[in-house]
Amino acid sequence: MGPEVLTRNQVRQLLDKLVPVQDIDGFYIGHLLAWAGRAHPALVFEFILNRHDFSLGLQKTADDWVQYQVVPRGSSLTDLHVLRETEGYARFLAQIRDRLADSGIEAYWLSDLFWAVGTLDDTTMMLADEWLHSGERTKLEAVLKLIGRGPTGVALLRPQFAIHLVDACAACARDLGDYSVGVLAVNALPKSGAWSPGQPPPGLVNLQEEAARLSAAFQVIPTGFRIFCEIVALATQESERSLRRDGEIGF
Repeated sequence: MGPEVLTRNQVRQLLDKLVPVQDIDGFYIGHLLAWAGRAHPALVFEFILNRHDFSLGLQKTADDWVQYQVVPRGSSLTDLHVLRETEGYARFLAQIRDRLADSGIEAYWLSDLFWAVGTLDDTTMMLADEWLHSGERTKLEAVLKLIGRGPTGVALLRPQFAIHLVDACAACARDLGDYSVGVLAVNALPKSGAWSPGQPPPGLVNLQEEAARLSAAFQVIPTGFRIFCEIVALATQESERSLRRDGEIGF
């Protein structure tokens, strides 16, 4: 049965009843969210934010609030990507971004929700850029949280943005500028990939080569040069670690 058999209001009423439920791992609730998301992704998005609001209320009134799960563990929110095609795309992303500034332990899933809806496009860059110009540490840290859990290789795909990010963070505080370089470097590392034992992972080799090319291209721009040299150094370190691990295993 498809979600289109229910009206939009009926789906909202169904989801609203689940907002106070503490543990939503069982009872196929993850499947329910995927089912509803196919026809009413905006309602699933609204449901998740309602649960976040409910969680914030519990933090003030209940000692066991940490047991409350905003989203099911391991659930897929990929159906929310269809929100990119709606007029409210930027508004949906802005709602998540704004919550990140005041987030605590929920920052990781808020960031994942942001990227479940968004992608590395002009809209996400615009929303990040707005906060880079704020000069406020909490907002800059929120952008770094997004980058940290964002698509792999933000600096390589958007080098001018990466430079702007580091410069904005460094203008706010030196330690934040240093931290932002590290966030971009770690974000550049490949998340997975096959390789032959005893050989450096191809993903890391390719990263070293591309980052080296960019470091040369940005040699006259100190921030850009620093970012890509840091990526080269980290990729080299990870490649050497992989080879040592293979050697210890006996490959």
